[in-house]
Amino acid sequence: MATVLCFSTVDWDYLWHRPQAVMSSLAQDGHKILYVDTIGLRSPRLQDAGRVLTRLLNRARGGLRGTSRPHPGIQVVSPILLPWLDSRLVRRVNVVLLVRRLRRLLHGVDRRDLMIWVYLPTATVLACVERLPHHLLVYEAIDALESNPAGVSLDYTRSERTLLARADLVLATSPALFEAKTAHNANTHFVPPGVAGTFFADAVVDAGGEATAGILPPELAGIDRPRVGFFGTIDHRLDLDLVRNLARRHPDWSFVLIGPARCDVNSLSAATNVHLLGPLPHVRLVPYLRQMDVFLLPYVVDDFTRAVYPAKIYECLALGQPVVATRLPSLEEKEFAGLVHLAVDQGEFEAALEAALAEDDPALAARRRERARENSWEARYRQIQTLVGAAGG
Repeated sequence: MATVLCFSTVDWDYLWHRPQAVMSSLAQDGHKILYVDTIGLRSPRLQDAGRVLTRLLNRARGGLRGTSRPHPGIQVVSPILLPWLDSRLVRRVNVVLLVRRLRRLLHGVDRRDLMIWVYLPTATVLACVERLPHHLLVYEAIDALESNPAGVSLDYTRSERTLLARADLVLATSPALFEAKTAHNANTHFVPPGVAGTFFADAVVDAGGEATAGILPPELAGIDRPRVGFFGTIDHRLDLDLVRNLARRHPDWSFVLIGPARCDVNSLSAATNVHLLGPLPHVRLVPYLRQMDVFLLPYVVDDFTRAVYPAKIYECLALGQPVVATRLPSLEEKEFAGLVHLAVDQGEFEAALEAALAEDDPALAARRRERARENSWEARYRQIQTLVGAAGG
């Protein structure tokens, strides 16, 4: 089995995303995983000072080694690096420090047994890849990072193009990303999100062995129905003005948002029928989601979100409840026709939510679950395994 060195866009202990899911599956297959927490997409700005300080303190608390083993076969590296990514001098220092550390952790691993898996195609990561002999290079594009509204490092486009050209295999998670990346690497494949089996279970068992799916979580006990739910990061991708206006026009609807807020949410928290529950571990989500009457995916439409294939879409469908979402290109695919309510403006969202809340069709709920089963994470991972094997892994 191979050793997989993963350069991720998210920290391991952040919300559960594609990088953690892929690396966990590889570890379950017997591969050894060295997972590098994100080292940043851009240089920080003045308004980022608090976030950067918190991040440094959290990593410093992890000890001088800055590594952990959250699961068998997985070792997480949380490097403390200088954050000014647009400085060539800083980048050289960071690369020297990080490569030295990774070489120590990879001591004894033959290049023929090392696979490098990149989610973060920055110049710093590219320089590390070039200095670490490996057998296979996989680049997985899960977002249109070059269109990130918060910005990217100055040389991001050049470093991504270089990595695309050198990758033995490129995976893209949306049709838009597939089209963009295949122009630079012929061995590019579309592998959309999948849904874990826990979202289908009739009962979810907590750490103490208790079934929790049918139990109303205490945080929801005082929140009236109907509940309009969202789960995930609350950030620039969401149309918070839309949510606020919908909440104002429908005080009898409860809007429940589960996830960390990475933007100003004061206008939402001021509304009495908007409930921000904060982040929850992925393994604890299902009992909360089962108590929602409809799921709301209120994305803004811009160059970043046009390439988004919402990873949570099959998780929503697996639960059977109605889904109202922004009309993103990925959601206009025919497999979602009749299963997801799509909307563009506030009037359409309002009408779609009213129709969704009025639904009473067990057959439609069953069709949603069946469509989700057709897109299980197990099937997705088998596809990834096949592609990696064909590329020489």
